[in-house]
Amino acid sequence: MMNYRKDIASGKYYKNSKKELNNQIKQCFLDKKFGPGSLPLAKKTDEFKAFIMPHAGYDFSGCCAAHACKKIGENTNPEIIIILGVNHHGYGEGASIFPEGCWLTPLGKAAVDKDFNDELLKHGCFIPDELSHSMEHSIEVQLPFLQYIFSDEMPGIVPILINAEFTDNESIKLLGNALFKTWMKTGKRILFIASSDFSHVGEGYGFIPFKDRGAELDRKVKILDNELMQYLLDLDAAKAAKFADEKHLTVCGLSPILVLLQLLKNMKGKKIKGEILSHYTSADVAKDYDNFVDYASIEFKELMQSVKSSP
Repeated sequence: MMNYRKDIASGKYYKNSKKELNNQIKQCFLDKKFGPGSLPLAKKTDEFKAFIMPHAGYDFSGCCAAHACKKIGENTNPEIIIILGVNHHGYGEGASIFPEGCWLTPLGKAAVDKDFNDELLKHGCFIPDELSHSMEHSIEVQLPFLQYIFSDEMPGIVPILINAEFTDNESIKLLGNALFKTWMKTGKRILFIASSDFSHVGEGYGFIPFKDRGAELDRKVKILDNELMQYLLDLDAAKAAKFADEKHLTVCGLSPILVLLQLLKNMKGKKIKGEILSHYTSADVAKDYDNFVDYASIEFKELMQSVKSSP
């Protein structure tokens, strides 16, 4: 009997009808102020890519996510998409995999790649656990954008939730290394996504890092998060975790981001470069500076080595 994970973010984070959702995503791409301003081009590149993407409501972070998804849509289709989400609710323990079945959204089904999951579980640091995924939105919110891009060619997915407290170096290395080894063993073309918003600011979130208010607070928060992002671009998980801890940053998906960085660091001999594609806050969209969230889409890709021609 097929196991289905029903959508729980539909009607809250994104539109709950297929027609309205398709249009909502399309408008995120076409938005010229916060979005990329156009749909993905038909022309395909052939590059390794990994991304950090936001997971808030589409009205706020959808345009930011569209920047990453445009790049995804313009690259060769992956065979598997691994989505590293964060466990906001605390159900379950450690790092949990949705073991098998399909995830449902108004745009259809996304099938779980059971073969990859079975191989990954052999490392012993991930656990099969449907409960931890049952009320968590950080993975689900990524799916409609991906379904919009790939349509009937939607690749298999590997949904992994990582508890927020898993930011210590030992845990990050264990999880990132296991993912990398499984990837190498399967030999599949994989797209990696770490799902995270950045700083959550205001009394409602218990984080007000500066005395300033209004637009000036918004500006300083962006600068603060940008400092963190520089460590991410350099694939320096240890410094990123230390900086976030020292500044008490409320980055909800730091744990999946750090696991992604560890995986990328394992690509020895490959020069991986990070780039910030989009960075803005919900205050920029809604003009509410009392409580707001910072968003970013960040791309990681392998830099192609230039080859000198013979004289």
